[in-house]
Amino acid sequence: MADPGTDIVPRLYVVHVLLIPGILAALIPLHAVVLTWRQTHTQFPGKGSTNTTVRGYPFFPVFVAKTTSLFLWVLGVTVLLAAFVQINPVWLFGPYDPGAISAGSQPDWYMGWLEGALRIMPAWEVSAWGHTVTLSVLVPALVVPGLLFTGLAVYPFLERWVTGDPQIHHLLDRPRDVPARTGIGMGGVVFYGALWAAGGNDVVADRFDVPLYWTTWFFRFLVVLGPVLAYVVTYRICVGLQRRDLALVEHGLETGVIRRSPEGRYSEVERRLPAERTAAITDPRPAPAVPLDVPAEAGGVESPQARSPKARIRAALNRRFRADLAVVPRTAPDAPELEEGASIETAPASR
Repeated sequence: MADPGTDIVPRLYVVHVLLIPGILAALIPLHAVVLTWRQTHTQFPGKGSTNTTVRGYPFFPVFVAKTTSLFLWVLGVTVLLAAFVQINPVWLFGPYDPGAISAGSQPDWYMGWLEGALRIMPAWEVSAWGHTVTLSVLVPALVVPGLLFTGLAVYPFLERWVTGDPQIHHLLDRPRDVPARTGIGMGGVVFYGALWAAGGNDVVADRFDVPLYWTTWFFRFLVVLGPVLAYVVTYRICVGLQRRDLALVEHGLETGVIRRSPEGRYSEVERRLPAERTAAITDPRPAPAVPLDVPAEAGGVESPQARSPKARIRAALNRRFRADLAVVPRTAPDAPELEEGASIETAPASR
C-alpha cells in the first residue's frame, strides 16, 4: 500500500510558496475595505470615546511623524547591527553539522509548545486498517494545535451566540469588565505557557536536580488543571477590580491626610478621580451581553424552545457570562458629587 506521505509532502511546497501567499495578498486589501465600510479602529472607554466616534491624533502630521520616526529608529538599529555585530562566524565553526548540537538546546517560542505537547503525551498507539497510528505524535502535532487555533477562530461567534448580542462594538471592554471572557483568555495563556515550559522539562530537571519523569507528570497535570485555576483566579481578580472602581467613583482617591473636627470626629481627605479615569468607569457603553428572550412558562409548563438541550445550554452559559459584568454607576443630576477635598467622617474619637 502506498504511503500517503508521498502524495501530501510534495504538494505542500506549492501550498507554502504560492497558495497561502496569494490568499494573504488578497486578504490585505479586503481588510482595508472592511475597516472603512463595516468596522473602525477600536478603542478603550475614556473621555470622548463612544461607539460611534474615534478619538486620537490626526493622520498628518502626528501619525506620519511618529511612523517615520519609528522607521528611522528601526533602520538605524538594523544598520548598526549589520555593521558591528557578529552572527555565526562560519569560517571558525566549519560546515553545518546537524549532529553537533549543544546539550539543552530548545526550540523557539512558536514551536516550543508543540515540543512540550510531544514530551508530555503518553506513548499511545493504535492499529487501524493495516496502519499503526501513533497517538503520541498525532495528538500533539494535530489535535492540540487544532483545538487551540479552532478555538481562537470560533470563540467570537460562540460568544455572540451565548450573549445574544449581534451588535458591532467599536468600544472595547476593559478586561475587568467582562470576567468570564478574561478568565477564558487567561486559561488559554496558561495552557500555552504550560506546554511551552514542558518543552524544556529536561533543562528544568537538570537545573533543579529533580527526576525527569517528575517534571513530565507535573506538566501533564498543569496543562489540565492550570487553565481551570487560572480562570477562577482571574475571574475573582476582575470582580475585585470592578468593586475597587466603584469605590473610587463613590469616594475618590485616598490622600492619607486625616482631619479632626471640633466635635472630635476624624475624617480622611479624599480627592476626585481625574476626568479621564472617571469616564472609563462611568461613561455609557453597549452591554457585552443581554438576557436571552426565553418564552415564559404557560400554565407551569415550559415552552418547547426553552426545553430543548440546546436552549438550556445556551441559557446556562448566558447566565454565567452575565453573572459579574461591570455595573456602570448611574450619575443622576441630583446626586451629590464629590468635591475636591471632600471628606468622609468616621465615628467620634474616644477620649
